[in-house]
Amino acid sequence: MLLRAEDPRFHELMTTVADLASPTGQWPEAIHPLTHGGCMGDGQHVWAAAEWLMIVRHCFVREEGDHLNFMSRAN
Repeated sequence: MLLRAEDPRFHELMTTVADLASPTGQWPEAIHPLTHGGCMGDGQHVWAAAEWLMIVRHCFVREEGDHLNFMSRAN
């Protein structure tokens, strides 16, 4: 939503999420807020990686009704 609203805070959020990935580009199911380590569930959680791919995709392609917008502003 921050990206869509052209709110510059989206960049900090994406950077933080990327920094929490393992060296192999995976995220645990849950990350402890203090230690930033995996604290429960799967060590390589598939939906977390899928969410990351969707975030990156939305930086470049946006679907609007029956149109695809490439590298365009939200408004």
